[in-house]
Amino acid sequence: MTRCKTIKKIQGPLARYTNSVNQIAKCVNSTSVIYNDDIKDLKNQIEHLSKEIWQIHSLLLDRTSNKDDV
Repeated sequence: MTRCKTIKKIQGPLARYTNSVNQIAKCVNSTSVIYNDDIKDLKNQIEHLSKEIWQIHSLLLDRTSNKDDV
C-alpha cells in the first residue's frame, strides 16, 4: 500500500470522529449534559483511530528504516 493510500485510509474514520466530537461538544455546551453512550462511542472511535494511526506510523517507520539500509 502506498503512503498516500495508507493516509487516505484513515481520512474517513478521522472525519467521522471529528464530526462526532463536534456534535457532542455542541450538545454539551448547550445543555451541560453528556451521556455515557456518547462517551463510550467516542472511546471506541478513538481506539479504532489510534490503531489505524499506529499501523500507518509503523509502516512509514519500517519503510524509512529499510530505505536507510539500502
